[in-house]
Amino acid sequence: MVVVGRAGGLGKELGTILLETADARRPARVAPDPPLAPLAEDAIRHGLDAMCIALPLDLCGYVHLSDGCGPRVALRAPERTGLLPSDVFDLLTAARPVLDRAPAEAPVRAGGFSALAVATAGTRSRGLHVVGRRGHGLSRGNRRVAVALARAFGNLCHSLEAIDPTLL
Repeated sequence: MVVVGRAGGLGKELGTILLETADARRPARVAPDPPLAPLAEDAIRHGLDAMCIALPLDLCGYVHLSDGCGPRVALRAPERTGLLPSDVFDLLTAARPVLDRAPAEAPVRAGGFSALAVATAGTRSRGLHVVGRRGHGLSRGNRRVAVALARAFGNLCHSLEAIDPTLL
């Protein structure tokens, strides 16, 4: 028997019970992205494209963490690399400690890659570029270019996210 209009305990409407159950299973809401986050994402994509054009890479990735938002990951890899998700996971996991020391850079070897991790930080966000090649790493000159590009694009993203939305 379904009792209509009863507020609590046994006898609640089925629709009410289902809604309450769905609400209990719903994950906590994440804060909305900053207003200029789409521009920061464009900067990330263009930055990765620029790095892939300027450097002989098998993998180029960026992890972006904003205050109150979940991480965002962007990757670029030539199709010929045969990139496996487990290799990317291993490499990003190995590079993660560099992010905690931002601004910092360090070599990383994992997932069959010899890579360079470059961490940047702003007032409301942090980022980690990971660039690498299978087997052997980048030359000293290519590492300098990778660090300069990663810092430039990372800091641009952080600057965009730091703008006070009330000033727009």
